[in-house]
Amino acid sequence: MVDAPDAPCARRPAVLATRALYSRGFQGQLAFAARHFNLRQPYQRANPNKRRRVEPRGSANDTLTQELDRLVADAYQQLCEEAPQAPAEQTSAEDDETAVQDEDATSIDLPSIGSMARTMRGIDRLADDALGTTNLEHDVTQLDEFDLVYTYVVNESDQSKRIRVSQTGDVFLVPPRAQFLASDIEQCRFLKHIAPMPQHGFDLIVMDPPYPNVSAERGSQYATLDMYDLFKLPIAQLLVAPCQVIGKVRPGGLLCCWTTHRPRHRRILLERLFPAWNVDLIGEWCWLKLANTGEPVLPLGTQHRKPYERLLIARRRPQHQERQSASTVSDPSVTNEQTDSLVPAPVPARRVFASTQCTLHSRKPPLDELLAEYLPQQPACLELFARALIPGWTAWGNEPLKFQHTRYFEPDLIDHASIPPFL
Repeated sequence: MVDAPDAPCARRPAVLATRALYSRGFQGQLAFAARHFNLRQPYQRANPNKRRRVEPRGSANDTLTQELDRLVADAYQQLCEEAPQAPAEQTSAEDDETAVQDEDATSIDLPSIGSMARTMRGIDRLADDALGTTNLEHDVTQLDEFDLVYTYVVNESDQSKRIRVSQTGDVFLVPPRAQFLASDIEQCRFLKHIAPMPQHGFDLIVMDPPYPNVSAERGSQYATLDMYDLFKLPIAQLLVAPCQVIGKVRPGGLLCCWTTHRPRHRRILLERLFPAWNVDLIGEWCWLKLANTGEPVLPLGTQHRKPYERLLIARRRPQHQERQSASTVSDPSVTNEQTDSLVPAPVPARRVFASTQCTLHSRKPPLDELLAEYLPQQPACLELFARALIPGWTAWGNEPLKFQHTRYFEPDLIDHASIPPFL
């Protein structure tokens, strides 16, 4: 990781072994398929004749983009100097072909099933706390496809579990201590009563909204949303609020929101959505995407397409009626020994982390290990618009099992420590 230029000290860029992160909870049984990281060909270049809207030079967005370009370039140079480059993994055309086929690994269309279940079960008329809960108590649990939507599905054990769909025979993996709720954004109100809901809310919420995207819609990768639909998310009610703990102020929960390079998306987030969600921007990090060779997937400093993506980090602030109590009331359930673990380190304004990206469309690297030092011990974490599950996390979206099908995994006994840093 590389801190902002004004940071007191800079550390080397963090290299995430994304395949190892995707495989957590299944080590010794299954590992995420290596063929989904075959980034050996350069990206297809954009149509040079396509008209683009260019922000006026000297604008705030142009200045920020130049700052992030320099930050990413410096981080990559430092990475090249300090980190040994791992040898490229040999792949075959057969592996590449299989990876493309796996995009449609499952015949289960959760969004469509959810739409039918919403009508058949009268979901719109249910109270916010009326959804049922399914506990995965056996190694393999057989469920009807309609039991996968509008139901809290929980794996409370320390072992991974399997769900077999009775109609199709599809099998999905649920990692240890993970739970999910499949619903559309119109019914995200059920999130406020998710069971087991943390007592004070979530310490971390990560979201990658399906921004309006022509290529995603044209390729039917996923359904996109109008950005103003995001006002329906009860972020302020889900994030833990600031409080005073034994004389120290415990900060509010963190919201990590992936965004695009389009200035309009960032502007709506900062000027409209963040105030509505009662959060303040505290940092903007960059994920540098690498090929198997360790090189950026696109040249650094390109004007339009960037080899990195942006992550906005915001923190929950107290509402007006909470401000006085947050500064004067202590939590009596917390002892002096627990205080330090509840007050994490401050989040830096700028950081860069690097990894190979997954060839599956729009998959982002898990952030829990990267953010661990900025969270209390044993944090409660939630991912919104999830398409996969993370051990110990709660996932919500209209297709949270998208990449949990067994065909995305392969038997593998590779230990975490033996995985090369650029794999």
